[in-house]
Amino acid sequence: LSVTAPSVVLIGSTVTTAVTNTTLKNCFVINGVNTATAVVVGDGTTLGTAGYFNNINLQNNNIQRAYNGIFAVAVPFAGNGSGLNITGNAINTSGANAISGEVDRGIWFATSTTNSVIEKNNIHDLQYTGVGGYGAKGISVSTGLAAANITIKNNMISGITGDGDSYASFGALYCPVGIYAFGAGQGGINIYYNSIYLTGSTLNVAATYSIGIALDNNTSANIKNNIIKNELGLLGGIGVGAVGIAAQTSAAQFTSLDHN
Repeated sequence: LSVTAPSVVLIGSTVTTAVTNTTLKNCFVINGVNTATAVVVGDGTTLGTAGYFNNINLQNNNIQRAYNGIFAVAVPFAGNGSGLNITGNAINTSGANAISGEVDRGIWFATSTTNSVIEKNNIHDLQYTGVGGYGAKGISVSTGLAAANITIKNNMISGITGDGDSYASFGALYCPVGIYAFGAGQGGINIYYNSIYLTGSTLNVAATYSIGIALDNNTSANIKNNIIKNELGLLGGIGVGAVGIAAQTSAAQFTSLDHN
């Protein structure tokens, strides 16, 4: 599907037929280049385009050398994109085989992904080291759905860095963030029992933050029983500093906020 930006595994549908009941388990997934996503769930013809899928299981894989580790995108359609379970994967290799784009994302649930779980993954060392104003994300969720029914639980996230960019201008889009949920009108997001540890001194753009859990636009979420330790601070005298949990619009974005 691509010569310059190939992916390793594509779980793809046709226009008329959904891909269902598919498992990728106990595999080493290593891309030949770091300019494309390692595992894509979506359309079977055009890489990265929304597709039709249900009941996809990605479990206990070691994913290396890619721009994004896992990317899933579903066509907005009743019942589509449900049952996507991402469990126990390692997305943590450093050096030449690290996940290595500007806004690195370990796992990304994109448009119309619904009724799905991200659980028991170990995501660390997604580190942007340039000076262009970027920050990595451990887990990103941007379903565009008001009732997405996405649960992110029991994941371990650490080593997320970047120099960041202005929160006032862009929200957390270019800040280093452990778990990032964004998009207007998104709801039904549950963030439970995750451990997030951010450390280092890399922030180096005016008005930038590092954030454990960030809700952008007016995305709402239940955030409970997470352990967040954020010591990711400034490289020099530029930037703001570390935040545990942030909501861009208002406290009303917290459907619940307990025992963190």
